[in-house]
Amino acid sequence: MSAKRQRKSQSRLGQSPGIHAGRVDRRRVATGAAGLNRAMPGGEAGSMRAAPAITLANVVAAMERIAPTALAQDWDNVGLLAGDFRTPVRRVLLAIDLTPEVVEEAKSGGFNLILAYHPPIFRPIAALRLPSTEPAGLVFECIRSGIAVYSPHTALDAADGGTNDAIAELCGIRHTEPIEHVDRPAEAQSKIAVFVPGEHLEKVAEAMFLAGAGRIGDYTHCSFRTPGEGTFFGTDATNPTVGRRGRLEHVAETRLECIARSQDLPNVIRALRRAHPYEEPAFDIYPLKPEPVRGIGRIGVLPRSTSLRALAR
Repeated sequence: MSAKRQRKSQSRLGQSPGIHAGRVDRRRVATGAAGLNRAMPGGEAGSMRAAPAITLANVVAAMERIAPTALAQDWDNVGLLAGDFRTPVRRVLLAIDLTPEVVEEAKSGGFNLILAYHPPIFRPIAALRLPSTEPAGLVFECIRSGIAVYSPHTALDAADGGTNDAIAELCGIRHTEPIEHVDRPAEAQSKIAVFVPGEHLEKVAEAMFLAGAGRIGDYTHCSFRTPGEGTFFGTDATNPTVGRRGRLEHVAETRLECIARSQDLPNVIRALRRAHPYEEPAFDIYPLKPEPVRGIGRIGVLPRSTSLRALAR
């Protein structure tokens, strides 16, 4: 986009009050004010003027729902690059790049947040000096003028309904999948598996549940149980609950598996030990990775064969 066309587009966005951003759902992005406003508390298009209490922190939280920063490439620099989270937000100016013209338009138009697709800060800043047309100088001018700067870049590319999906839809590509998946930001969880003789199974399971294990979404008491056979040989220093020391024992046991938040593991293990009949209960702990989510790029199927020239057009 040329600077002239970009500035013209930005001017149109700046003619109406409030936040101007893409409406985002899991299927597509359409230009307009609805998306970011609906992601804001109590927001509809133009409602920012009637609700000055909405702060930069609210806008950042809304952008995090639209384009989670965890989806961005590790080389990228996304999110709030400059600004005070406590500042009330009145108007937001959308731009591809932070240029001197964009900064001047934001100052003259009463915008106090610039949502720039490309981040103006990529490398460490060595100096902040004015006058300057360099990115660091433009960010300094924004800070001095009370204008915050936010960049979604590759987070918006990867998000469901984001830039990649919009381009794929324009090309008519169907059944899209990301080229690269990313790990979902989630609370750390582990799976704990313990081996229990049958007559004590429910007692141990209930103790673990009460300590926080076995919770998946809105469900509690979740577990998986597999029957099997355990063996042990107690030395002279032991006092086995089942069988005798100095002899190889075979015992029918059940493998009890539960999910637990990693922060609950100490309580779950203490409860397991108290409820378990064995002097030394055997258990395993497996740290869990979250389910991967959609990431950057899209690959899919064209409805019919086409040329590269036609696809580019």
